Amino acid sequence: MARRYWIRLRGFDGHEVIAPNASKAKADDYRAWRDAGYGDNRYGSTDRPFKRYLDLIEVCHALGEEHGDPRTPAYGVAS
Repeated sequence: MARRYWIRLRGFDGHEVIAPNASKAKADDYRAWRDAGYGDNRYGSTDRPFKRYLDLIEVCHALGEEHGDPRTPAYGVAS
């Protein structure tokens, strides 16, 4: 079963990530961070971007079991 994690990076807002474990949550969040353009050379050296991402983590809390995505139609949101 998936779990919910709250991740906040220095200089960024915190957000919820749904993943099976904390390592996977960090990896999934890193991909989103990189895809948003924060892993490029505008923000420093690109030789170790994942290490730089990990250094930015201020908070990573487990919030408990995930019981469904509130963005799905089962929660009343039209698809």
